[in-house]
Amino acid sequence: MPNNFLSNAVLWIKDLGQRYQTDRVQDRVLRQTIDMVVEVADPRIRRVSRYKKSLCIPMKNATEYCVRLVDTIPGPVRISRQHYHSDPMVKALFVSADELEEVLRLAQENSDLSDQEKEGDTVALLTMTREKKTVFRHEEQGGIVVRDVKRRTVSFVDHRLVASSGNLDTTKELLKERGLEVLATIAMERITSLRGQLAELRERREYLKAMRRMLGGRSRTQELFSHTDHETVEKLGKLEKLIEEVGEEINRIRQKIELPKDGLALLLGIMNQPEDALIAKEQTMRLDWMNVLLSDKDESQGNTLSLAELSIKDELQRSALLVVFSHSA
Repeated sequence: MPNNFLSNAVLWIKDLGQRYQTDRVQDRVLRQTIDMVVEVADPRIRRVSRYKKSLCIPMKNATEYCVRLVDTIPGPVRISRQHYHSDPMVKALFVSADELEEVLRLAQENSDLSDQEKEGDTVALLTMTREKKTVFRHEEQGGIVVRDVKRRTVSFVDHRLVASSGNLDTTKELLKERGLEVLATIAMERITSLRGQLAELRERREYLKAMRRMLGGRSRTQELFSHTDHETVEKLGKLEKLIEEVGEEINRIRQKIELPKDGLALLLGIMNQPEDALIAKEQTMRLDWMNVLLSDKDESQGNTLSLAELSIKDELQRSALLVVFSHSA
């Protein structure tokens, strides 16, 4: 009995030590991630007392969201000249086998992988812009050839391979980090935009004040010789109103961004609700061999293409899937 107790105690202490080491590693990674995000979003946030503590939970939330987002991306699908001719899904993504090889060639030239890593398979995220256009073609319907049937075709352009690595797990980790960087960049854009607006409004207020001084001087000059011109008085009244309106707008924006803590608040808002900024949707379509979109009612033979649609604030949209390829192919 004492030996069993001692053995269990040793195992418990060992497990506790391992968990402690794991927690320390996770805490260090979290702090490094916070440093990266703050550097991108607004380095002035570092002036805020205990900013890292404020960001811990939101950063964990955003990190978990990015992990879930990456897990929704289909693939990996192998791409090569050979697979272009044998896999309808690969063929649907590229205009030709030559285009596919050009994408792989550029990826190899811009790759950060070592020569040894390039000897094996490479996993990456393939992103593209989806384009639709209307075409007219002849079709057989019920044994009759019908002319000028209106159809919609899909094509993909501007192919990019990102987050390349030697295995799927590493690529997913890189994509998670990119997702966090995208969120930080969105925060940076909002912060920079607000500060730019504030600077422009202050310049405008100074310009309006200078105009008021000029017209005020003209009014006093007129009073010395005759009487103040009605038009000058009217202009002064309009200037006073404009100066007041601009001042109110300055105060409104100042409350949002003037202090470092305001930048932190904006960053916290994005990290607490990353799904409002970085979005992933399922993108499924059925295409025939000419990339014509087929509906559920179409009897034509087609292939289902499953992608992810990645977007930033519903503005920048890219179709995406994970792919695997060989540099020597």
